[in-house]
Amino acid sequence: LMQHVLTDVAVEVEAATWLAMRTAATFDAVESAATDEQKHAEAAFSRLCTAVAKMMITKQYPGVAYECMEALGGNGYIEDHPAARLFRQSPLNSIWEGSGNVVALDVLRTLAHPHDGPAAIAGLLKEMDSAAGMDARLDAHFAALKAELSQLQRATPDEQQVAARGLVNGIA
Repeated sequence: LMQHVLTDVAVEVEAATWLAMRTAATFDAVESAATDEQKHAEAAFSRLCTAVAKMMITKQYPGVAYECMEALGGNGYIEDHPAARLFRQSPLNSIWEGSGNVVALDVLRTLAHPHDGPAAIAGLLKEMDSAAGMDARLDAHFAALKAELSQLQRATPDEQQVAARGLVNGIA
């Protein structure tokens, strides 16, 4: 049973690491863009990726810290062990990086921007297309996400805010 818990933690950490590295690569793409138009498109996608990564990673961290602390048993709970400190401090990351609501609103601002929005969506669609066909469940998720993005464009501002956190989680 503990192997499964540790495997789940390892998968969560790998996903967070991949997302952080992919987000960092978007900054490199901005710098290496050949034209101003490409630079603008890459910057818009980078802005979207940054907000999504901040929300996903900071929301994921407390659960991962808890599982690690639990795996260590009593040793993970005592104040002398770093796991207790990491668990106690884990919620602070989302406060420092912006609460989930603030980050979700940042994603909405990016998507609603007259120039950045279409470029950010195009970058996201390109990213999804690069993984299309690898897994039927992932393809189904992408289809649902594309439908959600389409609905979001027709929604009122209040409806967009209600859907924002779910959208960000879906993108992540």
